[in-house]
Amino acid sequence: MIMAIVKAKTPATNHLVIVAKASSVSWENGEYRLKIKSIAHEDAPNSGYEDKTPQLRVEFADEKGKKITKWYNLVGYETNADGTAMVDGETGRRIISESKTATCMEILGNLAIAAGAEEGAEVTIDDLKDSEVGALVQNKVNSKGNSYAEIARVFSVDSLA
Repeated sequence: MIMAIVKAKTPATNHLVIVAKASSVSWENGEYRLKIKSIAHEDAPNSGYEDKTPQLRVEFADEKGKKITKWYNLVGYETNADGTAMVDGETGRRIISESKTATCMEILGNLAIAAGAEEGAEVTIDDLKDSEVGALVQNKVNSKGNSYAEIARVFSVDSLA
């Protein structure tokens, strides 16, 4: 959504000075019925490591077509006490954590169940496309002060009020 904010009229020309401000927060906090519109494998942008995090990019849309995207990590990494990733000194690649990767798979399993898959069923990403889920959307502010909306969790549409 683009918002135009009138700042002032310039004295010399009497023209309006308009500052265009982009806002990615066009969602109210709350629970929504969303449809999975697209789902694809994608690597996360590199953040200073020799490797990229493999992810699923899932685009959801409400009944009016308004979209929101969530990225699901496919692997988890070992971390130091300060929360930074542990890195292999020879390769410069982050060290994959089996337990954190299992958590990633559990989160994806929850997405599949929310989309209607039976527990224990094997599904492909194509099976999830066009499925409906319930989603809790929350507005957040990042470390740079920018606002954004994110899907905090998904659940079965049967749980919606």
